[in-house]
Amino acid sequence: MQERLEYCKVCENRKFRMEQGIICGLTMEKPTFEDECPTYEHDEVEHQKLIKKAELSFEREFAERTGGSGRRSSKDSLPTSGSGTATGAGFRILGVLTILGSLVAIGYRISDNSYDASSFIRVIRPIIGLGIGVALYMRGEAQKKEMEKLKEKR
Repeated sequence: MQERLEYCKVCENRKFRMEQGIICGLTMEKPTFEDECPTYEHDEVEHQKLIKKAELSFEREFAERTGGSGRRSSKDSLPTSGSGTATGAGFRILGVLTILGSLVAIGYRISDNSYDASSFIRVIRPIIGLGIGVALYMRGEAQKKEMEKLKEKR
């Protein structure tokens, strides 16, 4: 029955009654056809509305899973092609650069032979930067995995 109603949602002969839901406008009853309705007339406008609704649902799910970090297209406010992938790649690149910069800074601080109270602080800052770099890289990888999951669902 549910499959038939999905079919009827995009038929121009559909009617809606509060007590029954979607019914056939010709018979004024719930659909009874088996495989194909002989009086089916495709409603392209309604079909496009259902497609748009599904796309918006995908956009909401994408935003929830990625924390809203996907770029939006100004044309139809859907995620642009590859936007999550680009954001994830950006996080990974930023993470690697931060890690490399932190390692260079740590090496520079350790090679500096003057040990005083401030030398500990000078070494700790790049180590914190290293942690931030790792976190950024991991965020990029998580973004990549979420995009792959969403593409599989679609």
